[in-house]
Amino acid sequence: YLQNSDFYVRWKAILQAKTNLTTLEILTKAHYTEAIPFIIPVLDDEDNYTRYQALESLKALAEPKHPDIVKALMQKLTSSDVEIRGLGISGLEYFGYKELIPEILALGTQETYGELFALVNVIDRETAIQYLIQELKNSDPEKREWIAQGLNFFADSRTLDLLFPLLQNKDPYVQAYAFRTLIKLNDPRVEPYLKPMLSSPSWEARIEAIWRIRDQEGV
Repeated sequence: YLQNSDFYVRWKAILQAKTNLTTLEILTKAHYTEAIPFIIPVLDDEDNYTRYQALESLKALAEPKHPDIVKALMQKLTSSDVEIRGLGISGLEYFGYKELIPEILALGTQETYGELFALVNVIDRETAIQYLIQELKNSDPEKREWIAQGLNFFADSRTLDLLFPLLQNKDPYVQAYAFRTLIKLNDPRVEPYLKPMLSSPSWEARIEAIWRIRDQEGV
C-alpha cells in the first residue's frame, strides 16, 4: 500500500502503520525503515493536521538525527507561514542534534530568532550558549545584534564580561540587548547606563531602565 500511486491509499496505509506501532509486534524494524521515504513527503501536505500526523509517524518510526527527515524539517524553518515553521521546530526538537545548532541559527531572521533560540535551547542549551559566546568574540558588527539578542534569551552569567563592552557598541539595539541581559543578571556595572537608556530606541530597554530607577528610588 505504501507504494500505491494513489495518495489516499498511501496515507491510509501510513495511518494504519501508525496505529500498529502501539503493538510493535505487527511491523518489523525493516518495515519501519522502508516506510520512512513515503511519509516524509507528507510533511508538505496542504493540511496542517495531516502534516503533524506524518511527523508523529516519523517520530515513532525513525531514530533521531535521521538525515532525510532533518533536511525536510530544516527547510520548514525559513517558511513565512508560522504553522509550517512550527512543524519544523516541533520536529527538530526530536530529530535535531547539537552539531546542527550553527546551521539552525544561520537561518534566523528578526522575525524568527526568538523561535530558533527556543528550539536550540531544547536541543542543547549548553552548546547554544557556547556557540553564541564564540560568535560574539569573532563576528562582524552586523551579526552582533542577533547574537546579543540570543545571549539575552539565555541570560547566562558566563556572558557578563562579554556583554558589558557591548554597552558601548555603536548600534543602539546591540546596546539595548546587552543592557537588558545585564539587568536580568543583576550586574551592578549597569547602573551608570540607566539614565542614558531612557532614550534608547528599544522600548524594552527603556522599560527596564524605568523600573530599575523606580526600584532605586523606592517609587
